[in-house]
Amino acid sequence: MSAFNFKLDQNGLPLISECNKNSFVRYFQTAESLSAFGMLYNNTNGMQDAFAAYWNHVSSYFSNNQYVIGYDPINEPYPSNYNVDPSLVTIAGKFDHDLLQPLYTRLFQHYKNNSKQQIMFYEPG
Repeated sequence: MSAFNFKLDQNGLPLISECNKNSFVRYFQTAESLSAFGMLYNNTNGMQDAFAAYWNHVSSYFSNNQYVIGYDPINEPYPSNYNVDPSLVTIAGKFDHDLLQPLYTRLFQHYKNNSKQQIMFYEPG
């Protein structure tokens, strides 16, 4: 992110006005974003455990809410570090099969345990 040369606030974080200068998709391609997705898919430092616990809590909380028909755990999932493993984007379906599907399967179990009525929406990578 330092390559963007953003002006920072008093906490050292980029100003929103600076962040709005680029398209959101451009940030998905940063090393930091790719690393974060990799940590999620590979459960580095328990990141996937925490993500699953979050969705378990959310789906449990809303399980009896008639206005909630389902859950979309990741909007626009993105492959992890394809610079390290180019096959994630050069082999059709590899990212979906190897990383995304296992995460979705894990989350789906929480949803189904909490409600037989609600569904899971998912997006391929």
